[in-house]
Amino acid sequence: MNLLSFTIESVPVQATLTRIEKMSADMTPVAQGALKLEQLIRNTFRNESDPWGLPWPKLRSATIDNRRRRGNFGVKPLVDSEKMYDSIRTSQSATEVYVSVDYAPSFPKVHQFGNPENHAWGGPLAPVPARPFFPLRDENTLDVPDAWLNEIYQPMNKALAQAIGG
Repeated sequence: MNLLSFTIESVPVQATLTRIEKMSADMTPVAQGALKLEQLIRNTFRNESDPWGLPWPKLRSATIDNRRRRGNFGVKPLVDSEKMYDSIRTSQSATEVYVSVDYAPSFPKVHQFGNPENHAWGGPLAPVPARPFFPLRDENTLDVPDAWLNEIYQPMNKALAQAIGG
């Protein structure tokens, strides 16, 4: 049987590979990328636009009237109580990093994708328009904008460049 094999005997190459191996075990750059993702998601709330730059639908007059009756005169979507915004979290395990919205199970999904059949508290039809804040087109389609990817990968690219460069 003929086998093709090779051996790298270059000390600088071996040193670089060792640095890359050590870097790959360090989750810090990945966690930093996740924090960037969290910041980008928070920016969708601040900018009132989806991850792809399209503006969110404005609040309906009935929603604004409802807020005013409760003493809230804000007109920004999705920040009535700020509970959903405040529940955006980054967490990690030994091998993975997560960004999640940990607020009332149905609220993030309804606002991310909309609900044209909404009957708030059993009342009349009151459709909820989609106001995406995660880079999800639907529950199964991740569509992260290139600008977001550049920011998310920046800490990892920097760590890799340092490992390669010495």
